[in-house]
Amino acid sequence: VEFPEVNHAPYLAFGGWLGAVDAKSDHAEAAYDFISFLGNPENSYISVTTPETGFNPCRKSHFEKLAGWYGYGFVHPEDYLRAIEATIAHPNVQPDLRIPGAARYFEALDAQLSIALAGGKAPQQALDDAAKEWEKITEDLGRTEQLNCYRASLGLPAK
Repeated sequence: VEFPEVNHAPYLAFGGWLGAVDAKSDHAEAAYDFISFLGNPENSYISVTTPETGFNPCRKSHFEKLAGWYGYGFVHPEDYLRAIEATIAHPNVQPDLRIPGAARYFEALDAQLSIALAGGKAPQQALDDAAKEWEKITEDLGRTEQLNCYRASLGLPAK
């Protein structure tokens, strides 16, 4: 089969951060105020332009105001920001895995890839072994439950 162009699917790794307040909290208002303080336009801009935070741009203003990016040592922030904007806007963009046990799946894959990269096994064998581990994890957590959680993470109805 010949394709006229490469079909790619950008990956939104690290699924994003969010803040939540427990409905039963004795300090719900203070918690809400704190989350609001962190997420307001001014403070969130400081967070995304400070490399040590690990925050990524999420507001339109984060992509438009370049001064903070230059101020923290980014040489060409517009290239970085355009790449993120293109990823977010891509029609095939794939979100991070948002199901119970997601870390277990990634740990299994990481372990097998590390072995292959160290020359301990062939790449295909590492992938096959990771797939077997993923099957065990899925069985342990419940195949139907995992499928339904995955579908829900994509906005699809349960099967």
